[in-house]
Amino acid sequence: MSWLDDAQAEIKKFTPEEGFNVVAVDAFELAGEALYLVGHFETREEATAAAQAHERASGDRAHVYAPPRVRPSPFVARNRKKKR
Repeated sequence: MSWLDDAQAEIKKFTPEEGFNVVAVDAFELAGEALYLVGHFETREEATAAAQAHERASGDRAHVYAPPRVRPSPFVARNRKKKR
């Protein structure tokens, strides 16, 4: 498996069936081992607040993962726009 396959498998592992997972990235780990679960939340608003608080407290990049049928969170979309 390539590093891309490892990364995609890791993302799938942290994608919830329902609710929202806040997942952070440990930049010192290899693809496939870099993500860690911060917490699981019932609402996008709770998850977004937790992701922002985790980023402020730890400095690690945090993302909100939603079930495949749910649109991306505004927090993720806003962060993507900043990178362009």
